[in-house]
Amino acid sequence: MDFLFFFIASLFILILTVASAITVYKKIMRYGSLLSPLNTVFVGVFLAAYLVHLPINIDVFAEDKLGFLKIIAITFYNVLQMFSLDGDFI
Repeated sequence: MDFLFFFIASLFILILTVASAITVYKKIMRYGSLLSPLNTVFVGVFLAAYLVHLPINIDVFAEDKLGFLKIIAITFYNVLQMFSLDGDFI
């Protein structure tokens, strides 16, 4: 159940990311902007991947003393590993 909630939230963030990137692209064409559509997509995909990895680490570190901090840090680390190209994710 938890995974389904985080997966749906992740899909919702991806949909908002695409809509936001389209909006930013249209504004760049009119006025010019510091925010680019590519940066918007990078942030949205990273947040969506973070939400997908979160329930896995919640189950693993649920009974740890510093579980909350470990969940945040290791989920961040796993998402960074997912986007690295050296193949150390396995």
